[in-house]
This record gives sequence, C-alpha cells and structure tokens, in this order.
Amino acid sequence: MFHCVLRISLCSPEPLLEATFKALQADADFRHKITFSAEAQSLSATDRAREDIFFMDSTHIAVLPDLRKTAKPAARIVLIDTAGQEAALQESLVSLLDDIWPLSANPDVVARRINGLLRDALLCKEYALLQHCLETTIDTTPDLIWFKDIQGKHLKVNQAFCHFVGKCKEDIIGRGHYYIWDIEPDEYVKSEYVCLETEKEVIARGATCIFDESVKTKLGMRQFKTRKSPIFDEHGAIIGTVGIAYDMTDITKSSAEVEIILQNLPFAAMILDEENKVANANQKFLDFFRFKSVKEVLGSYRSKVRAIAIKDHQLRQVGDHLEIHSWKKGEEIILESYEKEILDTFQNRIGKLVIYRDVTSERRAKQMLERSANTDELTGLYNRRYFYSQLPETVPAGAALLFVDLDDFKKVNDTFGHRAGDDALRLTAQLLKKHFNEALTSRIGGDEFVLYLAKVHSVEQVISRACRLQKAMKSFFTKDTPWQGLSASIGVIVTDTDTIGRDELVRCGDIAMYEAKRQGKNRVCQYQHNMEAPHNEALSPLCVSPCTPCHQREVCQAKKQAAQMRK
Repeated sequence: MFHCVLRISLCSPEPLLEATFKALQADADFRHKITFSAEAQSLSATDRAREDIFFMDSTHIAVLPDLRKTAKPAARIVLIDTAGQEAALQESLVSLLDDIWPLSANPDVVARRINGLLRDALLCKEYALLQHCLETTIDTTPDLIWFKDIQGKHLKVNQAFCHFVGKCKEDIIGRGHYYIWDIEPDEYVKSEYVCLETEKEVIARGATCIFDESVKTKLGMRQFKTRKSPIFDEHGAIIGTVGIAYDMTDITKSSAEVEIILQNLPFAAMILDEENKVANANQKFLDFFRFKSVKEVLGSYRSKVRAIAIKDHQLRQVGDHLEIHSWKKGEEIILESYEKEILDTFQNRIGKLVIYRDVTSERRAKQMLERSANTDELTGLYNRRYFYSQLPETVPAGAALLFVDLDDFKKVNDTFGHRAGDDALRLTAQLLKKHFNEALTSRIGGDEFVLYLAKVHSVEQVISRACRLQKAMKSFFTKDTPWQGLSASIGVIVTDTDTIGRDELVRCGDIAMYEAKRQGKNRVCQYQHNMEAPHNEALSPLCVSPCTPCHQREVCQAKKQAAQMRK
C-alpha cells in the first residue's frame, strides 16, 4: 500500500501503556505517530481532528462528548478502565466509546490487545485507500464502467458513465436500467436494445462475454463494444456483474477522438489496421518498448515491431494472451497483452486494439499471499496447514516421517529470552533443510518439526541420517552460549503397508519422539507398537543415542532392531 501514518493519542499516565506504545514497530509502508498527553484537554482542536485513535483513562470521561464532536468520524476512542468503573458509566457516555479495556497487568496481554486494535485500524485505512484507488481508476478511464447487483441495480459507476446518461452518481446508485437511460419498457421492447439480455447471458454463462450494444444516450444513439463479467462471492455464487463499454460509433471517422482516448488509456496500447500494420500507438507504448516516436512504428507490420521489441524483452505465450517480461533497474516487469477487434457498423473487421497491462504488482501480491498462507513466518518452513494438505490421505509403503522436538527449549526462552529461542528455531530449520533437502519439512508448532519422505531405501538409512542430523544439531548448539544444552529428540516411523493414514503417521511419529524423550532425550527412536502399551522394561524400542562412538554402531543397532520387528 502507499505510505501512511496512524495517529494515536494516549491520554493516560499508566507507565505500562506508555512503554507498550513506545515499543511499537512500524513496517516499510505503515508507521505510528503517538502523542503522549496526561490531559486530553491539552489537545488542540486541530490535533483532535487529525487523530485516528484515542486511548484515555476514566479521568477524562467528562471530555468525551466534546472529543467525539471534534474528532473525525472514523476516529476510534478507547477507554482504559483502570479501576473497574465500567459498570458505573452512563449509557450516554458508553455510546460515545468504541471500546472499553480493563487494563491488564500482563505486558503481553496489553501488547496483544494494542497490536490487534492497530491491525484493525490499518485494515480500515487500507479499505478506504482501496476504495479511493478504485474510484480514481475507473474515473480515469474514458470507457463506461459500471457495477450491478444480481437484481440489476447499479452499485458504482464512473464519470464517463455519468456523462453518457446525463445524471450524477448519487442519482444513479441504486437505480435500474430504465430510469438511468430514460427508456420506457415498451420502447425498449420495440427497439433493438440488447443491454438487459446480455446481462442475463453473462449470468447464465458465468463467464466474461463481449457484445455489440446499441444504446440511446444523452448524446444520441451510440454503438458500444461492451465487455461484461460476472462477480462471484467467496462461495462461488454470482452476486452481480461488472461492465466496460467502449464507444465504437465514430471510430472510422473520428481519428481525433480515438487519439484522445488512446493517449489517456492507463495502459500501453496500439491500434492495428485490417492488415495488421500499426495505425497508432500511445506514449506509454512507446516508452515501454523504447521507441523514440510513433513514426518509428507507424505503418510497420506488427511482426516487425515485435521482432524489434524482442531484443529488449522476453515474450511468452500464456493461453490466448502474450506475456512480456522486461527489466528496468534490475527489477522484472510483467505485461499481459489483450486484443480487441475493431468492427465498423456493418460488423466488418477494420482493425484491432492491443492493450498491454502491467501485472507486476498483481503477480507479486499473489506470490506473497501464497507464500504467507503456506509458510511459517519465523523459520520459512511450511506451516502445519500446508504440510497436512500435501500429505497423501493414505501413506504408501516405504514412506518415512521424522518428528523432531528440541530438548530443554523452554530453558533457552526463560534464560536468554524469546529472541534467542527464535534464533534456535531458525537454525534448526536450516539444519533440517540441509540434511533432508528432499523432504517436505514443516514447523507444526512451538519447537516441533516434522519431515516427510515419500520414498526411502531402508529403515537403516533413515535412522542413520536422523542420527547424523541429531549430531549436527547437538554440535552446532554447543558452539554458542545461549543454546548450550539444546539437543533434539527424534521420532522415526517408516511405513511397511499401504493402509496408514496421514494423521496416524504423524501420531506414530509423535509417540516415537516422546519415547526418545522418556529414554533420556538427545536420541533417535523408531516407532514400535509396544510404545503404546504401558511401559515395560522388558520391551526394547529402537532408540539410538547420538553419543555412540562409532556411526557404524548406530547402523548395526538399527539393523538388529529392525530384524527383531520383522520377527
């Protein structure tokens, strides 16, 4: 989003609140400006009108009515209830508040509540900004743009639409087709109008459709090339339509009008004639493809212009569209090309409009959302949800799962703080990826990690690799004081049937890991059915200590225990 500032006023002498606000962290696009004032009355009317959030304690109740009047409508007022006086507040005063917080003595609770409120405020700012961006975008476009609900009522239109119908936005919103276009139903039926029928077709097909429509406007009869698309809700149900109409009435005669439209398009664009020669191009097209003037491309076949552009750009076919990859100052720029045929009033093709839309930000946002939804923010590993979604419902024979849990991790957090603990988790993730780079690796919570191997050569091989991983972790953690004493307990399960489910696989790995902890921690333990029975000293699950002097001894012990299991 664009850079913005969240203005906060704290009117309370509580040191915990002040310390929490001073510790707030801003990101690249969003920062906080906090005013600390013991008295709300000291805030000027100008300051009150600019603030986004007010935090105040019960000593400022009397100024609430005046504050609500002078603050901007979207401002939030939060009362910090330090003395349990919420029940004594008058209903008239409560209605002026957006929230009432009992002040907790726990700094973490206070920080969580404040961060939650700030996130909500940020979302509100982003929503308002997106609404403004939408209005600005559609009003910048010279084509008619409108949004309708499923009943055909107009929800939003742009200035071009208002110009053609001769009405303001306030008069259009919530109204239907006949009122907006000043057409009686009988006149519509008798004429060749097709607007309502095309809306029904778009809804019936559930896909974007292109039409030629004749419409009676305040400027007379006009011929539009319209593109209409259904709007779906989160459940996939159609809740309305969006339409874009391009006035094609005088395209063959009004070159001046076409020039204005072309140059004001927010995209790089060119017009081809019926022979696929360049008839015109806007400045955005020339700038992107590095042409000095339109004379360089005017009258050239499209294939020639494309060959020149290929020298500086990569072209890739994607469906019916062409993707263009370019680099400016080391950053990749992606354009998608869309083409619309230009027809005369007799439906003869007289040219083509080619638009190049910059989708770089859109692609990056999509990638960021996918990455955020699938990965653990701290370690960069897959998160629990994604890990389970990638496991087969029934795990095939010959697959393996390692359940890794750090030993005495809580001591690191308690002794050296959560930053040291976070560093230990990140280092653990690096070691897991280094030793099992082919595995599906996830942090499923706290200091617990799981690794899934779709196919392994043998039980002995998995145990051997797990031991090497464990030794590497132990060796690495002993190098630095904050992590001394850290080790890992690893539970291993290798499937020998095709009947085990993914939940059962993880459960068995978890059981084997806890058996390793019970055996003294810092070891690898392979799952056996006897682990789920009451513990009996006569039972000997396969647990390998990483401290065994010889690595070969670990493999031998693993082979011996595996042979006992097969018997």
